[in-house]
Amino acid sequence: MKIKTNNNFSKDFKSPAEKIILDELQENILIKAAENLRKELINEINLSDLQSEESQNLIEALEIEKIGPAKVVLKINNQNIKTIEYGTQEQDENPIMLRAKTKSKETLNQIIQAELTKLNN
Repeated sequence: MKIKTNNNFSKDFKSPAEKIILDELQENILIKAAENLRKELINEINLSDLQSEESQNLIEALEIEKIGPAKVVLKINNQNIKTIEYGTQEQDENPIMLRAKTKSKETLNQIIQAELTKLNN
């Protein structure tokens, strides 16, 4: 799942201070959204029928990385995730990423509202 915002997020603000504040707000929202997706992925992995070692390897492979201004990615450094997510002839699919994405989308508006509330205080 890609979480991104429009680069024109703060284009209507002329003050450099206002732009800095809005850039920070945008970045905070992206980081919290990625953290929320990571949390939901961990929950789904723990609820899955994966073996304990396989589950732990997936959880340890989750990494949030800031790759630039207002650019954050959640990486899963584990080649087995495709097999688990989509299945093979030997293994049924276990769409943990899809379920985690759906659940994290449900709380995205709450994350945005919380950050906006902090900005207004």
